[in-house]
Amino acid sequence: MSAIAGCTRPGARADVEGMLARIAHRGPAGRAIHETDAGTLGMAWTRAQAASSRILETEQTAQDHARTGRLAQATIKADGLFLTRDLPGIAPLYFARTRDGTLYFASEVKALLSFSRDIRCLPPGHHYDGTKLRAFSRLEPQPALVAEPQAIARELGSRLADAVQQALDGNEVGCWLSGGLDSSAMAALARRQVNTLHTLLQRVDRCSAAHGILAHVPFLAPQVIDYALRIPVALKLHENTEKWILRQALADLLPLAVLNRPKAKFWAGAGVGDLLTQYAEARIGDDEFEQERTLPNGWVLHSKEELMYYRIFREHFELAALSWMGRTKGGPQT
Repeated sequence: MSAIAGCTRPGARADVEGMLARIAHRGPAGRAIHETDAGTLGMAWTRAQAASSRILETEQTAQDHARTGRLAQATIKADGLFLTRDLPGIAPLYFARTRDGTLYFASEVKALLSFSRDIRCLPPGHHYDGTKLRAFSRLEPQPALVAEPQAIARELGSRLADAVQQALDGNEVGCWLSGGLDSSAMAALARRQVNTLHTLLQRVDRCSAAHGILAHVPFLAPQVIDYALRIPVALKLHENTEKWILRQALADLLPLAVLNRPKAKFWAGAGVGDLLTQYAEARIGDDEFEQERTLPNGWVLHSKEELMYYRIFREHFELAALSWMGRTKGGPQT
């Protein structure tokens, strides 16, 4: 996962160097800064994304890009800075404006804290020209496929296999594996195409970024999204079985125990269970929770566990604007 950073101020090499230093973990293989008359761009890349670094000077563009649809991109032109983020929102991209009007951007919030506390997230599938946000693509309803379920299942399996193949770079790869249907499918499809497969338990986005690893999400590859939007709803939820058509596509690939496993949140599937919930319950009193559960922006925290995470966040980021932050849906509630 490459790190990109920059601003609309020429001669801001020191600023961009500082920004990249804060998120250097994202790109340990190399780093470069390019200055133009209209601004300054910087990029730190992973080994797998080294080719993307060439356009920093040739096209005045910094990008976090991968073949499977990942893209966060910044291009400086004579008339300004242009930001782009992929439609599924795989690659993160944030921006902020200083009091003097300079526009800064970066792959992570922490790189922007020295310049502004009013930090925004570029929405998926959008361009930003420094003035206006514009959607360049949307996920729209598509006409439902008219075909036999098994034919649809075969095509879905084929597209997933192609997406995994696109992600591979060599004969040794790793896969984040919770033991559930989705991650087991990725591991099984990858294992057929490589000599060595390592499996790991952890949150994909945070863990991969922290260690400068390029993570691919084959389920969000364009050809998979395009086909999934056309699969009839009745085949996705069939006879009270969710992901029925996916299970059919993987029937010859996965053991029955995995194929028929009900959906579980990642923390449950990974074996964490309610350990963190118990930890938070033992350390945060009821009165503390009631006093602190409503945040300054109006959000109401669902549980003591969520409050525990917010306290940790607050120690490092003193930010009132949290619109860019995601929250886990369906988490435990107190």
